[in-house]
Amino acid sequence: MLKGLKRKIVLINMALVGVVLITAFTILCVNDYNAAKSELLLSLERSANAATLMPEGPGGPPDGGEPMESEGEKQELGDRRGVFREEREGPKFSVNTVAVLLDAEGAIVKVNEDGASIDEDTLAECAAVLMEAKGDTSDVLHGLGVAYSVKLLPDGGRIAVLSDTEMVTSTLRRSVVSSLLICAGSMVILLLISVWLARLAVKPTEKAWIQQRQFLSDASHELKTPLTVILANNDILLSHPETISDDQRRWLESTGEEAAHMKGLIDRMLTLARSDEEKLAPVLAEFDLAEAAQEAALSFEPVAFDKGVTLTCEAETATVTSDRAMVAQVLQILLDNAVKYTDAGGEIRLTVSAKGDGEISVTNTGEPMSEETMAHLFDRFYRADKARGQSGYGLGLAIAKSVADTLKIKLSVTSDATNGTVFTMKF
Repeated sequence: MLKGLKRKIVLINMALVGVVLITAFTILCVNDYNAAKSELLLSLERSANAATLMPEGPGGPPDGGEPMESEGEKQELGDRRGVFREEREGPKFSVNTVAVLLDAEGAIVKVNEDGASIDEDTLAECAAVLMEAKGDTSDVLHGLGVAYSVKLLPDGGRIAVLSDTEMVTSTLRRSVVSSLLICAGSMVILLLISVWLARLAVKPTEKAWIQQRQFLSDASHELKTPLTVILANNDILLSHPETISDDQRRWLESTGEEAAHMKGLIDRMLTLARSDEEKLAPVLAEFDLAEAAQEAALSFEPVAFDKGVTLTCEAETATVTSDRAMVAQVLQILLDNAVKYTDAGGEIRLTVSAKGDGEISVTNTGEPMSEETMAHLFDRFYRADKARGQSGYGLGLAIAKSVADTLKIKLSVTSDATNGTVFTMKF
């Protein structure tokens, strides 16, 4: 139980922090991609603007204009008046481009390759997209792997600068790989920290659990001796009927029944205590589930017959590797539970299937259990309302579950009005 609690704490920590890390790194990768995309489009936009500039003269000011200040004078004037600002920062990298000039009909007039080339089919597809542009715009054609910036010309034509998106995708790829490596390293560190914190958090509970388990084991051992003496003395008195009256006999018989009931309870508590201490070391060997099921059914046939319940066994050969004695113990508990809670005239079916690694099911007719009852059915000392009139300790199914867990067998239960109550053991 404590191992399961530690495992849950670790898993919850890993899940919560993992979600946070994945979210953070996803946002980081998206931001890196958008930043690289914006830089690429900015570079293309500036190239497109440069391609459409028509200078009026080779360097001089416009006619009638005042001489332009030098660079230093501009900076000094700006500092003095506070009206000049730095220009927008340009792109942080240069890209190889292809400039394309289209006429008003969409025909390619001129192609200027500047460190890059483009095939005719891709160029034709890009031209079709460029002609649909309603104004100056920049975007990425993900299907073609091409980024573009297009400018409308006065005559209705268009001039565009194209580039591939390898730079953007490589940036995203590097960002994803880096994020994955950092995330993996963080998760490993988190796992170690979570294991340490889980041990620290469970330590007080573990101490209390060990003390409780030790008390249960010690008390059960100590109670067995006086109970054995009580039962022996009771049997001695009952063996001499001439020395006791009828009333005394009834009292002695009642005392013997209750002492036997208590002895059975203590035996089961000892079984659970040994299971908690993991002293139930299974002896693994191959055996046929069909044979084990038939033996268990045979031993319960008289009990079922005495109560008026039909017990049938349908078994097909299924070889498994497990502890046969412990499997038989679980089967006996399930059959005892089925006989106990099946009304006279009802039916119990013990079925063995070779499905998977092997499967056994115990089905009994009767009133179906509620969801709440099934949720607590394997809890210790739990008994449903309808079981109050039945003799028992509320430990049988808890022991069956504990033994099944030791054997790595999945023990589950379903209950409905159509199929009855079905306990299933999956190997």
